[in-house]
Amino acid sequence: MSRFRVTSNAFALLACSALLFTSFGCSSPGSVTAPDSSPSAIVVNNPNFISILSTSKGESNLFMADASASSMISAEFGGTISNGRVTLEFPPHALDQDTEISIEMLGDGTLGVELSPHGTQFNHPVTMSMDLTGTSAEGNAANTNTVYYNETSDQYELQEKLESDPNTTRSSIRHFSRYAGVGG
Repeated sequence: MSRFRVTSNAFALLACSALLFTSFGCSSPGSVTAPDSSPSAIVVNNPNFISILSTSKGESNLFMADASASSMISAEFGGTISNGRVTLEFPPHALDQDTEISIEMLGDGTLGVELSPHGTQFNHPVTMSMDLTGTSAEGNAANTNTVYYNETSDQYELQEKLESDPNTTRSSIRHFSRYAGVGG
């Protein structure tokens, strides 16, 4: 065999092996899957998480550091859900079917949230707004961003930032995962 043919055969074997191994990571039909790790994603190393500040009495700030919310969102019409700190706006047809959506603050003193059902991907981007009142970034939305925790790469990835007012940071998200506000 020629050297070219051996190299071509080796490459074909490697490509087939890669496809086989990636197929093991696929989930069963109809299940929710986490998003693929994208090489174009902007990774944020050592993010400066926005903190939810305490009052002078040591209590959680007025906008519910541990608040949660749950609501059914229509696939056909979209909808909005908020826990007083984080708001999600679903355009029509962002979801494949009517879905019970949950917002859970991480409860670790940061402006972090777990959105459920975990791994749900959207047909159209969903807008996530985070209220910065009572946080370390209050009045400074221009210098904030939203990141999501990519479980596959064990890294935080920057989300597309949308126009914001001084006390609200807004971003476009394509799936449910763990998100946090950074910067300020």
